[in-house]
Amino acid sequence: MLTKNKITLLLIISILGVIFFDALQQKFYLDTFDLYSDGEISFLFLLKLHFIRWTIWLGTTFLGISFLRSTDRLFSSDKTENWILISGLFLFLNIIALVLVSAHNILQSNTELSFVVLKEVFVFMIYQKGMSFTFASGLTLLLLFNRSKKHIIEAQWVEIQSLKDQVVGNPEKASDAHHLLIRIGSREKLIPITEITWFEADDYCVRIHTESRTYSLRKSLKSLEKDLQNFNFVRVHRRALVNLSYFEQADFNNCTVTLSDRSEIPISKSRIGYLKQVLKAASL
Repeated sequence: MLTKNKITLLLIISILGVIFFDALQQKFYLDTFDLYSDGEISFLFLLKLHFIRWTIWLGTTFLGISFLRSTDRLFSSDKTENWILISGLFLFLNIIALVLVSAHNILQSNTELSFVVLKEVFVFMIYQKGMSFTFASGLTLLLLFNRSKKHIIEAQWVEIQSLKDQVVGNPEKASDAHHLLIRIGSREKLIPITEITWFEADDYCVRIHTESRTYSLRKSLKSLEKDLQNFNFVRVHRRALVNLSYFEQADFNNCTVTLSDRSEIPISKSRIGYLKQVLKAASL
């Protein structure tokens, strides 16, 4: 199975291969049709030029993925409408990348940048880079969709197993049988909600902190916040969900929360007011 690191490495190698091929192809056409004087443009210059262009594409694509992750769109739904919107965003980002590549091409050729010139170069870049950028975006979307489906399926499976565990056994203790089911290698483990001190967002997963050790779970922090709203958990930061049962003290001047196990967790300034209200409501 391809891991996240293997997928990233595969993408990097593929893009480097495309950069080398683009530079080699352009050098071949320039030499074959004698479009410049000998020695005027070297292969290394073309390699650098295409590297910059693909770096621009990578930059816009990274911003798009970061935006989607911040809105929780990537893993919140597998509906067709959601992925049509995401595809539209990637198409828009490709247009932005082509505009930036066109502007860079004009500036590096010491030509005055104007709307008319930019328009002409942009049309040329659509034919030269548009198809390559679109193919790369399609491959990226396919990988993101695959990870999203896997994430959603695993999250649903965990919820089903957790509900099953609550119902099976002693019905009188069902209300106390709240656990999270996680995978540790090939094994599975149930962690009581009451033993979790806080959750920490970690890329596509969350890190589950207890007083004795830390685990990893494939689920978004936003989803956990919704599921645990009746279990004394409070969101104090975009990356942290805290169990108030382990709350020790809050330093609002330094924007930190200290738990009973001496863990220090940052507080977002935007959440200080809400945390004060929660603490006030919890006091006698």
